[in-house]
Amino acid sequence: LKSYCSMLGQVPNTDIYVDLKTHKNAIQLENIKIFRYSGSINFATSSGFKKNLFDNIGIDHRVIRRASLCESHSEARGFGNGIRILIIDLSSVAHIDMSGYRTFIEIRNEMKLIDVKVYLANASDCVYDSLIRATKLGLPFFECFSTVHDAVLYTQCRNENKDYHRFQ
Repeated sequence: LKSYCSMLGQVPNTDIYVDLKTHKNAIQLENIKIFRYSGSINFATSSGFKKNLFDNIGIDHRVIRRASLCESHSEARGFGNGIRILIIDLSSVAHIDMSGYRTFIEIRNEMKLIDVKVYLANASDCVYDSLIRATKLGLPFFECFSTVHDAVLYTQCRNENKDYHRFQ
């Protein structure tokens, strides 16, 4: 099976998120990118997943490298291209292995360099179990929401998608 990915937008005044390319009435939320990947994320597909993610959110990997060389977080903040939050929708991911989970950690670490927070959402029971298993093996924990809308509301409630000067 060939993998597929898309950027999601919100159907106005609903908790529904759909492919921005095929649903013209969907809107891109300010400072939030929502990426959906369909397929498995494993040792064979994780580099392709990561490349698709960066291509779709519009961040060139060279920008991450430049941000890593910055002296301060405020200097690196401008590299994020207006993105403050990245939500990865896992609803169409059938399986994730340890290599896939480590790819999520790499992505989160790289996004942190440009002051972008990464959240996971909509994991199936099987994928969620894999995420829990990874943390039990000592890998860092991810905040994972039951729906994309829950993740969006959480970031809006915490005011994380506004341009402010706090860095964790």
